[in-house]
Amino acid sequence: MAAALDRATQAVGKGAAQYIVGSILKDDPRFVAYRDDPGVIKKRQEAVYKLTERAASNLVVPGAQPAAAQDLEALTHDGWRRFGHVWWDVITVRHSTKEGNGRRIPALSRFAGEFGGAYAGYPWYPAAENTFPQVG
Repeated sequence: MAAALDRATQAVGKGAAQYIVGSILKDDPRFVAYRDDPGVIKKRQEAVYKLTERAASNLVVPGAQPAAAQDLEALTHDGWRRFGHVWWDVITVRHSTKEGNGRRIPALSRFAGEFGGAYAGYPWYPAAENTFPQVG
């Protein structure tokens, strides 16, 4: 019974701490897929624009510059880019704005939720484990 109360209290403490800190910072913790990320979309659009501009200039002026490697890299979706995006999405959240173009900020609400959950269950631990160093 105490274990169930401990887990329920920890879940409520985690959710409350995350909600309160998130409300204060006005963050948007929703997951954004790699293909839907505004930064990725912008890089892809710029790369396509540059490549089509170069292709058009090749038709008019022979010997124009070939496509730059960084332009072509923006069009690839390799695993490392996606993996990096996932980790970046874990440690950051978007700052919520009415326009929906908020910048990335550290995910302090998630970290506060972890601490809130750990210390919310503190009273339900047995006496031997009911110390701040043990809970931390």
